[in-house]
Amino acid sequence: RRIAVCAGLAAATAHALAVDAAEHSVAQLGEARCVHIDPCTQQTSDGTAAAAGAWHHVAALGLPADDSLRAGALSNLDALEYARVPQGIILETCPPDFAHFRATGWWRCDAEPATHVRIEGKCPSLLPHTILDCLAPTQFDAAPASLSLLQD
Repeated sequence: RRIAVCAGLAAATAHALAVDAAEHSVAQLGEARCVHIDPCTQQTSDGTAAAAGAWHHVAALGLPADDSLRAGALSNLDALEYARVPQGIILETCPPDFAHFRATGWWRCDAEPATHVRIEGKCPSLLPHTILDCLAPTQFDAAPASLSLLQD
């Protein structure tokens, strides 16, 4: 089971809400712009190293380009907005410390703990769940969608 770290939380949530609850499964997720990481080998699907406990810039992990942007459109191209994390895996995300990068050339998490996000994997789960449980926001100021429909 791979971790998927993706852009496009709003589109993925809309897609999940459009799927009939009886058809909720990980296969129904609309993952369009994602980096897939194997937590066992600590590599992305294209072989890039993604070691646990280290800060990784999304550009270095190979996030696919957004082909839907029209010329001149403004977009935060390198924003990872949500993650699909398998049950039993913990993913921690944070915004970069740009001042530290400018001073040293090395990336690290922003020092403000309130901006760090800890995601405990729920996808898929052995417990009743919906595919919305697979759309965990990676940004500290995002809010996950909620849905009261449960899958057995």
